[in-house]
Amino acid sequence: MKNIYKLMAGVLFAGLTLTACSPEDFDTANENGLPTMEGVDFTIDVDQSTNTMTATAPVIEGEYPVWLVNGTVYSTLQTVTWSNKIRGTYPIELRMANRNGFSQSSVQKTFTFDETKVDFAPYLTKLQGKEWRIDNSVKGHLACGPSGTSGTEWWSANPDDKKDYSVYDDRITFEPTTATGGNYTYSSGVDGKTFVNTGTTLWGSSSADWDATITPEQKATFNLESGTWTDADKKVQDAVYLVLSDNTLFPYISTDDQYQHPRFRIEGLTANELDLVYDNGGIAWHFILTSKSTEKGFEGYDANNDFNLFKNAATSFEFYYAPNWKQIDNPAYVQNGNNWTFTFPAATFQQWQNQIKWDTDIKTTSASNYDFSVQLTPSQDISQATVKLDDQSDDDKYYFVDRVDLKAGQTYIFYKSDMPGLDINNLQLVLDFGGNPDNTTVEVANIVVKDHANDDGTVLPTGTTANAKGIIVKRLNSKK
Repeated sequence: MKNIYKLMAGVLFAGLTLTACSPEDFDTANENGLPTMEGVDFTIDVDQSTNTMTATAPVIEGEYPVWLVNGTVYSTLQTVTWSNKIRGTYPIELRMANRNGFSQSSVQKTFTFDETKVDFAPYLTKLQGKEWRIDNSVKGHLACGPSGTSGTEWWSANPDDKKDYSVYDDRITFEPTTATGGNYTYSSGVDGKTFVNTGTTLWGSSSADWDATITPEQKATFNLESGTWTDADKKVQDAVYLVLSDNTLFPYISTDDQYQHPRFRIEGLTANELDLVYDNGGIAWHFILTSKSTEKGFEGYDANNDFNLFKNAATSFEFYYAPNWKQIDNPAYVQNGNNWTFTFPAATFQQWQNQIKWDTDIKTTSASNYDFSVQLTPSQDISQATVKLDDQSDDDKYYFVDRVDLKAGQTYIFYKSDMPGLDINNLQLVLDFGGNPDNTTVEVANIVVKDHANDDGTVLPTGTTANAKGIIVKRLNSKK
């Protein structure tokens, strides 16, 4: 509990000093309202090429995670990354917190780095040939916290939190020329400005963050270095650092010394995400950058288009919610336009134990071909969910019945293109989430059924055929 008390003290201090640095404002705590860990689990992914661990907690309304990595209070973000160049097995622990305090129990796991890393080639490979920018789409893309931590505990920016400033326009690139580094380029974007923190003095001063006109572009150098850092428990940890030449710009300048001596601890690095911490001994600043395109990706067919037969169809629900084949109350759901969020409080264990059936008056014919898509976003992993489109009066007459793996917090776009038509008077969509854990929610969004001959402007993923099943296209409410 020692580490939990330290985090609580840090949050209290932040609330007294930084108006935006408390996880949640509240009047009084209620011990009976403490979160529990019943049914809560988290996923771990380990990148052995860079010794980077990524862990993701489930999204639970009104609660936030508290991560302890290698025995140290580390982060309060939904997804946490942690790197160490030394081989070994390390512990990770998750507690959940809300306005009333921290869960009394926790979920504990371990992860292993197979090798000690001294080769920077994997880092350089992932950095090069891309334009990196602050990832405005994820929570915590800018954050701050106590020195010796991940830099997220006091304040964490919400998606698009700083859209009125220039920070999302800036770009940086890396061009390796040696085994440890190379050329670095900073571009301030179309507005020619750099977002700087209040308290910086090199380009003027302000009582709030502001956009400073410095230079539209800067050429500099970067280098990767092995090093150590001391966590909040005074433990020395190994790390890899991204070091820029002195007096080098970055999309957000947190302090004068960040510009004068920019040295960032690499929390995580993947093919399209760069997670950095600048820690000057007094405060730790957290930055999440991405190299993903800003162009809108494939999200299924257009649910709002008049070609969508589901848009104006008469629909009704049938449910079969039967853990261990014993039917219980229908799941609760909330509809908001083209989105339905279903809540499943009890776990199921086999296919067909958690069925949602949309009965419709949609008619299809063998004279036409058809397209279909739906977005599925679960709060927890559901292995082998089922998607089926069939005849309401004959479930052996169907367009498809496919199994898909759903991952917590990730949106799966299930789609079909150019399917040969069937003569059906009442089309039925069946979704089965058999195998869901306790306290799972699933968002079902943007259901589309349309005649393939009617073009709604959707550009399908490359290589799409009538047998295509679906793709994971985005991660929601996550740092990663």
